[in-house]
Amino acid sequence: MNKYMKLAVVTGALLSVSACQSTSEPREIESAATNKAEKSVDSLAVYEQSKQTYEQWLVTLKDAKSLKLYSEDRYDDLLEAWSEAVDIYEDFSDDPSKATEEYSLFSSGSYAQKFNAEIATVEKQHKALLALKEKADSLLADSIAQMEYLNQINAKSHFKSDYSRLANKYKYLFEYVADGDIDDAQTAQAVFLRDAKKLEVKTVLKVHISPLEKEIRQLNNKGFKSLAAISYAQAKAVLASATSSVKANPRDTDLIEQSVAKVKFEIAHVTNIAGEVKRLKATDSRKYESVILQMENKLLDISKAVDGSDFRDQPIRVQTERIVEQIEQMHGDNNTDILEKKIAELEASLKQADESLALSNEQKNATDEKIDLLEKQIKLNEDHVARLNKVIASYENGGNGKVAPTKTAAAKVKAAEKPVAEQVAEAVEEVITPTATAAVE
Repeated sequence: MNKYMKLAVVTGALLSVSACQSTSEPREIESAATNKAEKSVDSLAVYEQSKQTYEQWLVTLKDAKSLKLYSEDRYDDLLEAWSEAVDIYEDFSDDPSKATEEYSLFSSGSYAQKFNAEIATVEKQHKALLALKEKADSLLADSIAQMEYLNQINAKSHFKSDYSRLANKYKYLFEYVADGDIDDAQTAQAVFLRDAKKLEVKTVLKVHISPLEKEIRQLNNKGFKSLAAISYAQAKAVLASATSSVKANPRDTDLIEQSVAKVKFEIAHVTNIAGEVKRLKATDSRKYESVILQMENKLLDISKAVDGSDFRDQPIRVQTERIVEQIEQMHGDNNTDILEKKIAELEASLKQADESLALSNEQKNATDEKIDLLEKQIKLNEDHVARLNKVIASYENGGNGKVAPTKTAAAKVKAAEKPVAEQVAEAVEEVITPTATAAVE
């Protein structure tokens, strides 16, 4: 008897026993109906529990996408286990009664039990990833914070290649931790932080400083460097200072805003000064820039005295209008006493300036008088030198020459009778004595 015949005999015996049982005990419909109802209730309860488990883990895993950073392999294993659980759940999600049915002929347990077993695997892998996350978050805290800041300032959009290279280094840090290579992770982290800081500074400079550099270049292209050389140089100096401040403090937003504002102010100042220079009907722009700056400084003294404002980033005409508005505002706010005090201070300053100017004028007049005196003396000296030359020439010719006299007729005769050497001495004395006197004065 082969194995197929043996299987047929066994099957027939089982059917015979079943038939004997069926026939020996009549089937009770109510009893049968009650058992079916109880089975339906049990299946529904099991199904509802499975459904709740499924929905909870679905939400959990949707929120767990960030865990992929800590280990791609383990995250993939987690999703694979979840996929198997979902396949089983789908088999009985449309038919709750199937939840308590046997999953297969080759395994013991129902669909719901098989589903729960796969969920247990999902839970285990999820916990392992969370533990790995806790460890990596502690070891790589500085790198995580740095990468978050780079994303915050949108470094990727400004320097895509640099960001991509840095992102790969960042990924390797977590792989080292996942593999347990802590020393390698710490070494790699030092390199990452160095490069990340460079990218941070580079990005901040591009966002805040590069536009200002472009504006400065445009001023140069428009010829403003020549029209307003002093103001242009000041703008360049403030830009250099702002660049240094940003490099040293790339996260100090207040400092950066202040630095940028200062540069913008100077750029506007250059533009306005150059505009005023262009309006002047002269070729020497440097000379007229100084004039405009002096005019502007006077307006600045007034605005500073009123309420400390500085309007030099606007055209001079607008500066004047703003100062008038300041004064009107103070009147409107019933600050007449304060305004009168400010005016008194300005008048005192003006008086002092006038006195200084008067003193300067006096000094200038005295200087002019000295200049006139010296000019006269120079003319007289020239005459004396001419006379001295004639005397010397006469002396060289044996005393036969005559010296042109410069005194009275009697003195002329008397001088002519004197020896040539004595005439030379007198001429030299006439030249030296007035010059020495003028020097003493």
